[in-house]
Amino acid sequence: MLFAIFLGTQVAITLAHFTARKYKEQVVPLVVRSAIAGIIGGRLWQVLFFTPPYYFAHPVQMLTIWNGGLAIQGGLVGGVVFGIYYVPKSRFRFGRWPIFWLPP
Repeated sequence: MLFAIFLGTQVAITLAHFTARKYKEQVVPLVVRSAIAGIIGGRLWQVLFFTPPYYFAHPVQMLTIWNGGLAIQGGLVGGVVFGIYYVPKSRFRFGRWPIFWLPP
């Protein structure tokens, strides 16, 4: 699982470098922080919506992502929430950020 997250992060960084060359200094912090927010969001979603009675009875197990997994819905929510937080604090207007999503 961690290898897949690392590989996906590297692919996103590489594609963003080719697509938006003049924003290179913003690419790595954005991608790394988005990946961390996605992992946290995925784990929170798994804990709060799929099996909350188990995790509330065993709170230490909330931190063991290798035993319970991550939920893709929470990863998406975590990434979007982080994006809503990060983009206004960055130096760029929101209208310039979608260039990262376009293929080269």
